[in-house]
Amino acid sequence: MKKKAIIVTGAARRVGRALSIQCAKMGYSVIGHYLSSEKELETLSAEIKKEKVPFYSVSGDFSKGAEGIIEKCIRFPVQISGLINNASIFEKGNFLNLSKDEYFNLLTINTFAPLQLMNDFARHVKKGFIINLLDANVFAFNKNFEIYRMSKRFLEDITLDLALLYAPDIRVNAIAPGAVLPSKFTGKKGPWKKLAPLKTGGNIDDLSLALRYAIENKSITGQILFVDGGLHLRSKI
Repeated sequence: MKKKAIIVTGAARRVGRALSIQCAKMGYSVIGHYLSSEKELETLSAEIKKEKVPFYSVSGDFSKGAEGIIEKCIRFPVQISGLINNASIFEKGNFLNLSKDEYFNLLTINTFAPLQLMNDFARHVKKGFIINLLDANVFAFNKNFEIYRMSKRFLEDITLDLALLYAPDIRVNAIAPGAVLPSKFTGKKGPWKKLAPLKTGGNIDDLSLALRYAIENKSITGQILFVDGGLHLRSKI
């Protein structure tokens, strides 16, 4: 029997790294996608192998699309069970200073690349689960990150539609973290912890627990698991 495996995009750093290690702790082999983080990928590989499971890697520049990535993954000697769409870019930009190239680059990486991967997963793997990484705060107004927010909101809608389209063979869910890690723009987690009803924005361990639940619970699809201390509720008031 081939070892079951999960594909994790943007696996080498930050959230992708933590989710990859969690998959390994659950007994899954990991196929880690990366763009240019070769050194970080080497250390991730060592961590994964400590869990006595194989690790494979595949490179790809999502700014040019994600076509062919799943086809590369199915050549590894594993049985692919899941796909975690984590890779994304977090950049400033709003509709007052809209750059067409920047706008389409964000959409290509954050929305259309995951969609391509999901359709290829459904076509080639045919059975399993997909988990998309969203953002808990995309429905709150923030003029500095309007384009980023739109790309993630679009991916949320796609998640819900594909949960119906791919059923019953593939479950499609999403995890929407709060500020679980410092932003490159602030150098810290920002004010979100104070704004969240639970006075916490969540952390990497909480995110890993949500991932485990989404993988193991075979009765959920079309769900958005918010790991943000309730921050997303502020945008509904």
